[in-house]
Amino acid sequence: MSKTEQSINNEQPPSMPQLCISIVQDYANGHFLKVTAVKSILAAFNKLSAYEDFQPDQIDATMGTYISMLDQHNDG
Repeated sequence: MSKTEQSINNEQPPSMPQLCISIVQDYANGHFLKVTAVKSILAAFNKLSAYEDFQPDQIDATMGTYISMLDQHNDG
């Protein structure tokens, strides 16, 4: 059973890190442009209430981590 099927069966949405890593992987596989990946990651932050209490510098640092991951796929 795939992870997606497990999520559907358990009715648990992916965690923020899982969602963002999935976006990075989709970008690495050429499914969309980098700007789309960045916008998708930002949208994920905006949608998940668990991150409402994050300070702006925490969000910036976390976004920076995912952008660095995207950048690594440009080099390879």
